[in-house]
Amino acid sequence: MRIIGALVVAIAVVACGGPDTETVPEPVETTDMTAPDGLVRDAGADGQVINGCRIEQPDIQCPGADLVNANLHNADLSGAYLLLANLEGAYLTGANLTGAYLSEGDLRNANLEGANLAGAHLWATNLGGANLGGANLQKADMPWANLWGAYLYESDLSGATLTSADLEGANLEGTNLEGADLEGANLSWANLERTILSGANMSGANLEGTYLTGARFCSTTMPDGSIRNDGC
Repeated sequence: MRIIGALVVAIAVVACGGPDTETVPEPVETTDMTAPDGLVRDAGADGQVINGCRIEQPDIQCPGADLVNANLHNADLSGAYLLLANLEGAYLTGANLTGAYLSEGDLRNANLEGANLAGAHLWATNLGGANLGGANLQKADMPWANLWGAYLYESDLSGATLTSADLEGANLEGTNLEGADLEGANLSWANLERTILSGANMSGANLEGTYLTGARFCSTTMPDGSIRNDGC
């Protein structure tokens, strides 16, 4: 009877989970691939996939991709082929976009603060209202780009090509535009306070209402073709 009683107690302890037992949950499979930001991702992929676009180096090929409101903070998108991609409202702070192909894409209201876009291809790209504060845009290729109302505070656009770009109402305070090509650009009502314009080409540019207090001019080609050197 004592043996039977002991067996009953042992069985009860195991069934109820005694102090020395650990319940291991069974693995749960999920097919929900919706991330917290609402974007669909491939849950089983090695690299992040957003609406069919695999964000994985060394070869990112996503022309025409739908990346609206995508969270790509600090992402490595260097050399990425994103021609005609829709990145409206995307979060790209600190992202590496060096040499990326973003021409004719939509980056309206995107947050690119502190991003590295050196040598990026941004032909006719829509960056209206985008935040590019502190961004590196050295030698970026941006002819006909739309930067209407964009925030470019203390960004680096030295050597950038901005021919015929629309920068109306943009905030370029403290921006480095040394050696930039702004021929035919629209800078009306833009804020260029403390902007470095040494060696910049502003031939044919629209400077109506442009705020130029404290801007530095040295070997700067003005809209009328004259050279301004009073800041040398």
